[in-house]
Amino acid sequence: MALCPWAISRNPRKFAEEVFIRTSLLVLVVVVVVFVVVFVVVVVFVVVVVVALKVNCPTDDKMAACLKMTDPVALTMAGTLSISSSPDHPVVYNLALAATIDGDFLPDEPSNLFHNAANFDYIAGVNDMDGHLFTGLDVPSINSHLVDTPVGDLKRLLGAYTKEKGMAGMERAFATYSSTWGSSPSQETIKKTVVAIGTDYIFMVPIQASLYLHANATKSMGRRSHTYSYLFSQPNRMGGLARPYPSWMGADHADDLQYVFGKPFTTWLGYWPRHRDVSRYIIAYWTNFAKTGDPNKGLDVPVTWPRFQSHDQQYLEINSKMDRGFVGQNLRLRYVHFWGSVLPDLPFIKRGADGGRQCQGNPPPPPPPPLCPGTLKATKFAKRCLQKSMLHTSTFGGEDCLHLNIWVPHGLYVSYNLPVMVWFYGGGFMVGGSMGPNYLNNYLYSGQEIADRGDVIVVSVGYRVGTLGFLSSGDSQLPGNYGLWDQHAAIAWVHRNIRSFGGDPDNITLFGESAGGASVSYQTLSPYNKGLFKRAISQSGVAMCPWAINRNPRKITEEICAHHKAMTHRALYYATCSVVTRSL
Repeated sequence: MALCPWAISRNPRKFAEEVFIRTSLLVLVVVVVVFVVVFVVVVVFVVVVVVALKVNCPTDDKMAACLKMTDPVALTMAGTLSISSSPDHPVVYNLALAATIDGDFLPDEPSNLFHNAANFDYIAGVNDMDGHLFTGLDVPSINSHLVDTPVGDLKRLLGAYTKEKGMAGMERAFATYSSTWGSSPSQETIKKTVVAIGTDYIFMVPIQASLYLHANATKSMGRRSHTYSYLFSQPNRMGGLARPYPSWMGADHADDLQYVFGKPFTTWLGYWPRHRDVSRYIIAYWTNFAKTGDPNKGLDVPVTWPRFQSHDQQYLEINSKMDRGFVGQNLRLRYVHFWGSVLPDLPFIKRGADGGRQCQGNPPPPPPPPLCPGTLKATKFAKRCLQKSMLHTSTFGGEDCLHLNIWVPHGLYVSYNLPVMVWFYGGGFMVGGSMGPNYLNNYLYSGQEIADRGDVIVVSVGYRVGTLGFLSSGDSQLPGNYGLWDQHAAIAWVHRNIRSFGGDPDNITLFGESAGGASVSYQTLSPYNKGLFKRAISQSGVAMCPWAINRNPRKITEEICAHHKAMTHRALYYATCSVVTRSL
């Protein structure tokens, strides 16, 4: 969502001058948002400066013009997504490129834009061990049966997450998380606490804040929109003895994707009946919501999912053993209260947003996109948008990547007014593609199983990532948010054309995971999407997450830079013809 702390950059120049200055601070409510802004603004500025230096561009007023003439492959290679980390320097701070407050697509702090989101029905949730993917890199011993995790490593991680509050912040955080330990905590307890800290800071708290703000906005504005919260807890299939993860593993980051896209039904290897049950449940909830705004109406579901309201914060726990006991209230309230209320009230040890800037004023609207010449074959997935390889030694994908893919239910060659679900992929705004990884000869993001089981139309969307999608100088020359504009263009295309595929243009639901979930959140908060879609689902990511916002974009831009065609004018987002792959 647009409120995630990793999705916006407000001080680009400093971030560019110091590439990847560690950013933190979750945003829960307006006071928490202010806390996050102070630190992130510095980070964005550093990134911009660093990029310019890497491609031999000056870091003065001529920087933007130089970057616009730079080869896009060189700009992509200049970007960095390092997985090197430690408890003192958590890997989440390496997610430097994200959305920025540009005064246009995002005219204000995400927490101040929920009046725009009040028109949409909304689901948001988290996996119970979402932070494991990140903390496993920061503190590798948590995955070892043979290596102990020192309490000191846990304190160092807390110190990194609370560094703007100094020793007092770390000590209050440690007291909060160790309060149930007793006098002699086991290694399992310590390791699970490390994961819980990462899950809370990176995902849980900002998502709960977003749910509260959405529910409160709908109530205060008298809207009929509904809000729903969930906790996904189906254990990771890699946990246990002689396996990569410990036996106590819950649902890791992205573990929900295989069930959302029905892989237990299409890829039988390694799946059991309980996994197919989970997939059946979540597809039913998701598609029921897309049809009616109520996840309980339509396909059979095992448990009635109650609404999340500001005064009654109920949530549904989703796994293979669901019954009425899996409805809860005030999810991890003690820890949400700490990050959202206790920590922000502590004094800063330093303040220093050195000259953060953001764009003001709206540019003229872009012209309509050109028509594609002739007939375009659309029988296979297009290239991913240009991005760096995992080894950082090369690039893959291309610039002709603003394509979308459409699946309709089998047996319905001609159908009418079916609900539409539009998918945005994750990848930290740095990597990813509309097809997802090849999952045992079956692309992860194939929407066919959802379409068939839910009787909906599924659309997956390509959008620019990395430097070409999110590099910003923090001013009108390179305003940033190009990937978000790509998504907006795709939503508008679907709204205009989906009737030709049997879809209902007035019943569109956005859904996405991680950076895709944050993207969904941003689309609900932007003033540009009124009337284009009706509902939204954010899985493990919202605009308020600490990795979803860049407040110091210029610094990154000065080091990484973005392609000149992507930066000159917003209209160029519309210049690439959308390719439609229809699966019948």
